[in-house]
Amino acid sequence: MTTYPQQMLVPRGLIYGNAARCAVQQDVAAPLGGRADVAFCFMEQHGPDAAHMYPVQQARSLLGEGFSYYTRPRPSFAGMNMQKMNIMGIINMTPDSFSDGGRYIDFPRAQKAVDAMLAHGVDVIDIGGESTRPGAPFIPAEEEWARIADITRYALSHGARVSVDTRKAKVMSWAFDAGVEIINDVSALCFDPDALSVVAQRQAYVILMHHRGTPQT
Repeated sequence: MTTYPQQMLVPRGLIYGNAARCAVQQDVAAPLGGRADVAFCFMEQHGPDAAHMYPVQQARSLLGEGFSYYTRPRPSFAGMNMQKMNIMGIINMTPDSFSDGGRYIDFPRAQKAVDAMLAHGVDVIDIGGESTRPGAPFIPAEEEWARIADITRYALSHGARVSVDTRKAKVMSWAFDAGVEIINDVSALCFDPDALSVVAQRQAYVILMHHRGTPQT
């Protein structure tokens, strides 16, 4: 079981690619999550009274396990290798989402989008049936699931790894029954009081997002 450092630690000074590899070799940076191509140069420690910034050489000796937690390789997530970049494709089966509202509202267009994403090698397809843009209206769980049920089953039947974007425990349960293993919740399981128990019972993978208030506020 993973234990988290008691103090709040934040990797700072991120660098990428060959610059990251060189900096790690020179011991002026440390690999983030075991990645060869992402590194950090400083560790910021937040205590009860103040924050301190340490270069990685100093942080390694001072912070011990807390420092090591951020450098060790991450375990796989729903079968995805977390030591590399993973690509998520998005399909919003809504008329009013801020990014692609209405683009995939009917099944044939959503079907073509799934086919194209799989052909281009996406690692996971995120399917949502309720817009959470500012001012978006609340819709019942039954309506939300009706929007995404067919395309979710289609994507799964064609070998896609699927996450369902929902705040509602009922929709989560129906998604699990269809074969989905990942839930992507913009409320971090705080909107629906039953959400946490549902994902725990199914031992599901969860993406915890955050927003302030609700779309209406």
